[in-house]
Amino acid sequence: MLRITLAYLPTCQECNATQLLPALEERGIKAEALRLVHAVGRTPHGWKAPDAGPARTLSINPQGGLYLAHYFTAVYSHADLVITVGGGLDPTPQIVEQMLQQVEQGADVVIASRYNRNSQVRYPWRRLLVSKVYSRVVSLLFGLGTTDSRSGLKLYQREKLIEALKFSPPQRVAFDVELLATIRRLGATVIEIPASAVYTQSPYTWTWADIRQGVADTLRLFYNLRVRRLFSRRR
Repeated sequence: MLRITLAYLPTCQECNATQLLPALEERGIKAEALRLVHAVGRTPHGWKAPDAGPARTLSINPQGGLYLAHYFTAVYSHADLVITVGGGLDPTPQIVEQMLQQVEQGADVVIASRYNRNSQVRYPWRRLLVSKVYSRVVSLLFGLGTTDSRSGLKLYQREKLIEALKFSPPQRVAFDVELLATIRRLGATVIEIPASAVYTQSPYTWTWADIRQGVADTLRLFYNLRVRRLFSRRR
């Protein structure tokens, strides 16, 4: 029986593990669930919170951002395959099976893309345009191999994720872009599959401050990964 870990990140509004885990087991997929939440303060037992329901709940320092959420996922997972669940996309038995099929064909990372030509997305056109253009630009800049670098639903080979985290310092907004760029640079195979998404599923709204920070982080990342490396090779 296949074994996977579903990691519900702090950006995920709802955890559907209660319904999803039995449905996956009926399909021959043994899944465990982690729910990562932002801790209000440190307890005498560290940042780990008591378990709740089918998902083990882990409280993390909010200052650690997505980097810490992915680190805890890699450390506490008991499976070789990890699916991270963020805002805007809910995992279903069908999409999990599609991801696993890609792994069987050699994929190290599988991304459920909102902008794949076969995806079904209902977003406000302005948000869709900004998000799609940004994803397209960063994909071209860094050769990410996907149309949706900021997808809220990704599958990782756990060993590849751990290896990439060693070279991915935290970024406020562009961490997911840097993580994918690092994984690609380490030789991982990245595949995307179509997804279905509705804007109302995501509780988070981008502000102009987020957009400015995202652009700044992306430019800094491009300088570190491309420009600085180019000059280093010429020396």
